[in-house]
Amino acid sequence: MAKGLRQGCSLSPPLFNIVGEILYLMLSKAVEKGLFQGFVIGKAENSTRLSHLQFADDLIIFCQANLTQIKNVIRMLRIFSVMAGLHLNLVKSKLFGINIEDEVLADWASQVGCSVGYFPTEYLGLPLGAKRNSEALWDPFFRNFSAKLAGWKASYLSLACRTGKVVEFGSFEPSGWVWNVQTRRNLYDWELVQWMDLMSKLKDIQLSELVEDFLSWSASRDGLYSVKSCRNTLASEFGGSVLWIQGVWMGLAPPRVEAFLWQLAHQKVAVKVELVKRGIPLRDDILCPLCKKQEESVQHLFISCNVVWELWNKIASFWDISLVLPHDPPSLLSSLGNLEIYSGSHLLVNLES
Repeated sequence: MAKGLRQGCSLSPPLFNIVGEILYLMLSKAVEKGLFQGFVIGKAENSTRLSHLQFADDLIIFCQANLTQIKNVIRMLRIFSVMAGLHLNLVKSKLFGINIEDEVLADWASQVGCSVGYFPTEYLGLPLGAKRNSEALWDPFFRNFSAKLAGWKASYLSLACRTGKVVEFGSFEPSGWVWNVQTRRNLYDWELVQWMDLMSKLKDIQLSELVEDFLSWSASRDGLYSVKSCRNTLASEFGGSVLWIQGVWMGLAPPRVEAFLWQLAHQKVAVKVELVKRGIPLRDDILCPLCKKQEESVQHLFISCNVVWELWNKIASFWDISLVLPHDPPSLLSSLGNLEIYSGSHLLVNLES
């Protein structure tokens, strides 16, 4: 015991509870002696006086707006510090006031040696002091989301470019705007193709020093993004929207299934061949787990594998369908609308690419 307890020792929780109970008794005794007061919740016989709240190693103490009571709280905490051998760190402590002028609150905090806190604030990860349905109530969630988004961007963009402003992806030279987009890591082969395609589209775009950065979606009249405008733009660029309307976003399956079909249409399903392209070491284990004969690619796993082909035949025989599968999944999805009815009980599915 003379050497203290290590982290994770089984004696730590009960000892912490014992010390916490002593602090609770000291605070309760101080309120009983009138050294400071909390506030009353409820009315008459159902009322309860709340003087403090303990959350593990965090403590909230309530007292009246009186400098004497604040000093009594500090004195009591110093006594507890001497008794328990624990250090009282007033630098990390904050004094919050309700309906008190900022100058008065700052003077009191200076006299006791702590800092000033302001509402609304965040305590133990939750908003505190904000009005219901106010914007301040949602600030912690927005900050957490922004922090996660910033971490995601930091994985792909350079430190100089991860804020996302257009002006940070290049510079104005005497000859005009020059793009300079950098990445934090080396690109894989399949990413390099996309990178070259992006740069070929950016090279003809010139910026003006007289216009500030702003968000605008050119595919819609109001400048706001919508899924419909995006789909229409892609359809006009790639010669029709058959793939998306008839093959993927048909509304006949749960969203997670449609999202999987979207990945399949782009042949970006995480099969073993794609994982190797992304730099994930699989050693020599890249064969199809069903047939154990060929590499597990998107085309093989969903079309040409012998086991999968037997499954397609069973589905076709169950629905009394004659079908010929195309050579790749995107062609399969694009051809789902080409169902030709030849009789009341027989369908011929012409899915040749």
